[in-house]
Amino acid sequence: MEVSLLVLVILTSVALIGGAINAISGGAGMLAVPSMLALGIPPINALALNKFQNIFGGSTSTITYFRRGFVDLKSNWPILIYALIGSCLGVGLLQWFAASDWLEGIVLYFLIFLALYVAFSPQASPKAQKTRLSLGIFNPIVGTCIGIYGGFFGPGSGPFIVLAYTTLRGYDLRESVTNSKPVLLIMNFTALVIFIGAGDVWWVLGCCMGAGQIIGARIGANLVLNKGTALVKPLLVIVPLLSAGKLLFF
Repeated sequence: MEVSLLVLVILTSVALIGGAINAISGGAGMLAVPSMLALGIPPINALALNKFQNIFGGSTSTITYFRRGFVDLKSNWPILIYALIGSCLGVGLLQWFAASDWLEGIVLYFLIFLALYVAFSPQASPKAQKTRLSLGIFNPIVGTCIGIYGGFFGPGSGPFIVLAYTTLRGYDLRESVTNSKPVLLIMNFTALVIFIGAGDVWWVLGCCMGAGQIIGARIGANLVLNKGTALVKPLLVIVPLLSAGKLLFF
């Protein structure tokens, strides 16, 4: 599918901003998906492209955090398996709704839900909290749920899992952000493989947005590591509010 040069420029710019936001607080999809829908891209392709461009930014920020020792894979690797399984289930549901012509209506309700969530959800604490769930309970429940949601829709997955890590596992905000990245990466990669098989990815637009994500993710990841939670906390408040306004406008 061909897209105009103007659309390429606009969505590449959105992806660059989203890459920085994703690395810092998560939530790039809350900008990318509404932007693509507003520019006339069909819902199934918008969701597939969101996964495609997120792979670039997610890989960049995950590698950066891992190299700097901020990712605890020893404790958190099981959640990756549950996220993979959940993502497969979510994409399966998405393809079924797309085939039944119900997807446009379903996505509309998800966008309304997302706007309400980001407007009224509790904010993650910058400091470590008391652990409420053990890894044996946290990993299957949160991993599967975030995988299903991410596979079916996706925008907001980053803030959701960051909030889960801070409130249920007691991580501080930077630990939550950095350890959420491998989960989101495996979830998006799994979903993307299925989308590619179904022919839902528009390659030229996806590659342009992916390039924007890489640049933005490098900037955002370094800001997190250098500025810590002092930068993350305000963005977790500001980005959802801006996204809610954007969704309401569209």
